Amino acid sequence: PPRPKPEEELRNAEVVLRLIERGLVNSCMDIGLGGLAITLLKMSATGGVGFNVDLAKTPTNGTMDPVVVAFSETNARYVIETHHAGEVMSILREVGVPHAVIGVSGGDSARFLWMDDELASLRVSEVMGYYSSLWGVF
Repeated sequence: PPRPKPEEELRNAEVVLRLIERGLVNSCMDIGLGGLAITLLKMSATGGVGFNVDLAKTPTNGTMDPVVVAFSETNARYVIETHHAGEVMSILREVGVPHAVIGVSGGDSARFLWMDDELASLRVSEVMGYYSSLWGVF
């Protein structure tokens, strides 16, 4: 399991709260069990909106394995959907939070890419069906 990073977790949570308070966040979720891929799919299922992301653009410590990037449960990370990317990135940079634009939200498909090559794609309706079938499992 990932090692706790309490200082990073507090810093990142505080800056996310600041972004929300300024009205810069459309949606946001912390990356937890299942990693980035599962977080993005949960956001898609609950919001009914697709996405197109390139996992190779995710900030890492040198990891270039798409499976590790997709499913790593490293602490203190968030997915933020915004229409104010420049302002959000400026604030994150100012605070010293690693960040990147890895894709866009919208459409009716949930697409994962790696260096522009498609790894997986699901219709949002499928994602919503799978997600709702898991209620009560965990």
